[in-house]
Amino acid sequence: MILDEYVKVILNPSNIKHFENLGYEIPRYRDKKGRMSIKNGTEIMVKVSDLSFGSNCLINVACD
Repeated sequence: MILDEYVKVILNPSNIKHFENLGYEIPRYRDKKGRMSIKNGTEIMVKVSDLSFGSNCLINVACD
């Protein structure tokens, strides 16, 4: 049984598009050249059911 409903996910270039397509708001800022960028190590709260198949996030579970 999964105990947690949400987990923190550290954003990286490979999972940003996945979470944007699911409707999550990705915090962005304008860099010195005027481009939209994301700070390294940015974390967002994500539903456990929205994690991708190969995700390496740890979730809390309990055996029945």
